[in-house]
Amino acid sequence: MGIVSKMSGDQQRRAAGRLRRLLGAKEIDRLVGADSRSAAIDVLLANRPVRTGASVQDGRDFLTARRLDHPDGLRAERLASVLSRLFWVLAAIFVLAAVTALVLGMVASSEDGAASDPFEALGDLTGDGGRLVALALVVPLALALLARWTLSFMRPVIALADARYAVRWAGARPGQLARGLPVVEPFSGFAGWLKVPAVLLWVAAGAAVLFALWLPTYDGPAWDVYLAAAGLALLGFVPALGAREASRVAALAQDHLVILAGRKRGLRVDAATALQEQFLQVAFRAPFSRTSLGSFASVREWTAYPLTSVLDEAELRRRRRHAVAELDDVDVSPAGQTPLVTSEKPGEHGGLSGRFDEEYAGGWLVGEAREQGSGNRILLLVRDHPERFRTEVLPAFGQHLNLDLNSLLVLDPPEPLPTEGSWLESWVKEKAAERR
Repeated sequence: MGIVSKMSGDQQRRAAGRLRRLLGAKEIDRLVGADSRSAAIDVLLANRPVRTGASVQDGRDFLTARRLDHPDGLRAERLASVLSRLFWVLAAIFVLAAVTALVLGMVASSEDGAASDPFEALGDLTGDGGRLVALALVVPLALALLARWTLSFMRPVIALADARYAVRWAGARPGQLARGLPVVEPFSGFAGWLKVPAVLLWVAAGAAVLFALWLPTYDGPAWDVYLAAAGLALLGFVPALGAREASRVAALAQDHLVILAGRKRGLRVDAATALQEQFLQVAFRAPFSRTSLGSFASVREWTAYPLTSVLDEAELRRRRRHAVAELDDVDVSPAGQTPLVTSEKPGEHGGLSGRFDEEYAGGWLVGEAREQGSGNRILLLVRDHPERFRTEVLPAFGQHLNLDLNSLLVLDPPEPLPTEGSWLESWVKEKAAERR
């Protein structure tokens, strides 16, 4: 049972009213063809768009209009780009300052009578200037961390800006409301923002209570501390209630207005990236090149976004820039190639296990090939619909794959994969032993 179905009629109307205000009251009223708040809410709650191939294709018109109106991206997207560049500039300044301080300290420590510790020698050399050295290190580092922290919150901000523009765009297209807005639900990220301060306030309240219990009691109970703890606890309910309301508005928007669903990883979801094709590549390596990723093997997930083939180079460049800024441990296909393709590997110490165990459990081994250059044997895995692999999945990747497609052998029938547990590592060892 979803969030919306659990809400009473009054709660749904309040959530719809907030949705109307967040996306622009005048723009929503124009979209739904209403002349009052009550009528607009009635139309919103009665509207139930269904995602179809045709409604997703509407997103191509949407992207074209947005590029014409905002050729450099929405304001939120431009801000994200500035924050990304600022982070790297500040990080470079910090590294340069740290290296400079270390070199100066080493030079000073090598002189006769100077301290042997480079940083102590630097402090002796600069005197009060040592504070300036500390500031040169601390300030850019702190600002870089602040820029990166702010950047981590930009995805829902961009989604909200996208949705606000989509409302204006759809208002000029008769019948678009019934087909839904071809954007992703823009409010779920805000609930997470509000939960964090709520938890921090409750933790602070609990710590205050423990502190009051720890204090000596010969002067009587520490009522001032208890009152402060109660105040913190009550204050924590403000962002907690806000998070609940944000979740309700998000669920209502997903049911009654937008048609695209978000995802935890990968490129931001919009009309061009809503469709993705994926497979998992497991490579057996030479016996003398054991790595930290498992039993002579490495793993990589490839993801293609076929609909990005229709985007122009400026739009593709902008998307690559945002992907590099937002995604960790993910490689993005180079400029000049379409469609956009990403490849993701586990972290350095992630091993073969992890999310791939869960996501590909019960899937299918659909083929084998050789890796270009090394000649390593490659196993190809998909989550479902193995019959689509040769005809629909592989063609979506174009020139991006590092596979020797001349060596490709598609299994008929495909081989089912284990269904539960941390199966991938043991399964790879088994397949490696079979193929020696």
